[in-house]
Amino acid sequence: MERIKKWRFFGFWHGWCFEIGRLKSPVTGLDSAGAGPCRVEKRLIKRSTMKDIRINHAQKGFTLIELMIVVAIIGILAAIAIPQYQDYIARSQMNRVYGEVSALKTAAEENLLRGNTTLTAADLGYTTSNLISGLAINFNANGSGSVTATVGTDASTAISGTTLAILRTNAGAWTCAVTGTTTGAWDASFVPTGCN
Repeated sequence: MERIKKWRFFGFWHGWCFEIGRLKSPVTGLDSAGAGPCRVEKRLIKRSTMKDIRINHAQKGFTLIELMIVVAIIGILAAIAIPQYQDYIARSQMNRVYGEVSALKTAAEENLLRGNTTLTAADLGYTTSNLISGLAINFNANGSGSVTATVGTDASTAISGTTLAILRTNAGAWTCAVTGTTTGAWDASFVPTGCN
C-alpha cells in the first residue's frame, strides 16, 4: 500500500511497472506479469519519449528555401539601400563643404571693407578640412571676386573633383556656383540648396 500511495502522489499510475516483482496496478488491478497495460505502457514510454527527444534535438537549423529567401531579401535591400546611402553621403558632404566655404564670407567682407583685396586662407580664418583638397581666393580692386573650394581628400568618389565657388559682385551680393566632376558618379541632386 505504501508503494501504491507513492505512485498515486506522483500521478504516475503505471509506476508500478518499474518495480521488480509482482504487483497489481492501483487503477486496473492487473498483474505486472500479465499481458496488461503495464507492458504496453513500457513500450509507449520507450518509443514516445526517448526516441522523440532524440529526433527533436536532431531537427535544428534552416531549410534551403528559408536560406534562399533570406539571401534574396538581402540582395534586394543591398541593390536599393546601398546606392541611396551613397547618394545621401555625397549630398551631406556637399552641404558641409558649402557651409565651410560660406563661413568665410564674413572675414572676406571685413578685409574688403579695409581695402585688403589680396587675401589668403589664413586671412579668412580657414584652417583645413578633410573634404576640401584646395582653396583658391581671388578678389579684384572693386571688391568682386570668389572663394573656390575643390572637393577631395576624404570626400565621396561621386563628388571628388567637384568645385564649389561663392562669388561676390562689386555691389556686395554673394552667389554660389557648383561645377560637378566629370569622372565620378555626379548627380545634380548633390548641389546644395542655395547654389545653382
